[in-house]
Amino acid sequence: MTDLLQDLPPLMLRSEVAKLFRMSERNVRRLEDQGRLRSLKLTPGRPGRVLFKRDDVLQFLAEAEQASN
Repeated sequence: MTDLLQDLPPLMLRSEVAKLFRMSERNVRRLEDQGRLRSLKLTPGRPGRVLFKRDDVLQFLAEAEQASN
């Protein structure tokens, strides 16, 4: 599983993160809004495309795993 996560692209769309997390895009957006998952907004101040850095996704997964233990 670790090798699979390291093979993720450096930047991911919300839909890709949702698929990885096995949740809806809306729930990924909630994580963003709560500040639990960092994102890069390509059009600040307007709705638009959002990208996620691989490192931020991996950090979120590590924190979620640690919280569940």
